[in-house]
Amino acid sequence: MTEPRPVPFLDLKAQIAPFRAEIDAAIADVVDNTAFILGERVAGFEKAFAEYCECSHCVGLDSGTQALHLILRALGVGPGDEVVTVPNTFIATVSAIVQSGATPVFVDVDPDTWLMDPAALEAVLTPRTKALLPVHLFGNVLPFAEIQAVADAAGVPVIEDACQAHGARYKGRRTGSLGAAAAFSFYPGKNLGAFGDGGAVTTADPATAELLTSLRHHGQTRKNIHDHVGYTGRLDALQAVVLSLKLKRLDAWNDRRRAIAARYRERLAGSYRMPELVADTEPVHHLFPIQSPDPEGLIARLAENKVFCGRHYPVACHRQPALTAYIPEGAEFPVAETLCEGIVSLPMFAEMTEDMVDRVCDLLL
Repeated sequence: MTEPRPVPFLDLKAQIAPFRAEIDAAIADVVDNTAFILGERVAGFEKAFAEYCECSHCVGLDSGTQALHLILRALGVGPGDEVVTVPNTFIATVSAIVQSGATPVFVDVDPDTWLMDPAALEAVLTPRTKALLPVHLFGNVLPFAEIQAVADAAGVPVIEDACQAHGARYKGRRTGSLGAAAAFSFYPGKNLGAFGDGGAVTTADPATAELLTSLRHHGQTRKNIHDHVGYTGRLDALQAVVLSLKLKRLDAWNDRRRAIAARYRERLAGSYRMPELVADTEPVHHLFPIQSPDPEGLIARLAENKVFCGRHYPVACHRQPALTAYIPEGAEFPVAETLCEGIVSLPMFAEMTEDMVDRVCDLLL
């Protein structure tokens, strides 16, 4: 009897194989022209991604973390300021706040959607609040109008952490076009992933885009003139050509992820807790998380059957050793803590077959 085929958590080889020749040719062209930093290939991707996000400006950067950090700096966030975010995100969201010199302030999440709870926001706002930084977590889309209404009343901008939400929509609008600016990550495993690190900011504000373009390149505004103290934060041309080719396929990949997620929901309904989707949104399911009373045991049992899962993220940010100095003593966020402790991320990639999805579900039920 033939053993069942393993189900990986992610299969980038399967993603790349159908257009490997195009990728090889595009990379060879960059190498042949030795145009590795910025240039027309990066500019071409920035234009295409801005249009895709239905936004007027895109600035390519070297990571999603840098994108978050430079947005904060471009919006004038610094020492003495507070930025509100959620505890159940990847630490990069909070690291960017700390790197800006500001203080992270956490708000608990909605127990149904697992996303920032707009109803809890007003209680954490202070005169020092400089921005809201909600996360489109796992590719699920925030109830953005409710969050924006709180921000407008407080007179502060909303920054989208869209690092897991490439191509998602809220009331027909793309993520990346909803707030004052949005950060994207092109880490290889993302829905739109590079062959290494990469990131971008999208914004409708030309002044913000201009400042970001300078900050990523040592604060340079014209050759040899540095009006700002900046960073080495550029997206390179090799990553840009890979991303340009992948961008053409992103909608089809996201459609397939939605079909896989729907199958998971159908099969697992009533047996596992899963995040509810916000009304009038079109998620892209970067990850598909469930809750388990014994997450490590469940992961081990599936691994014994050659089905591989992950955990995103088992330790809430306010419990991370690196961040304890920034968190008030005794701070608790019970919804986020419970979700983190029980989380399991199931296999999710566009090349999964229905048989693979059913195999995962059969082992879970």
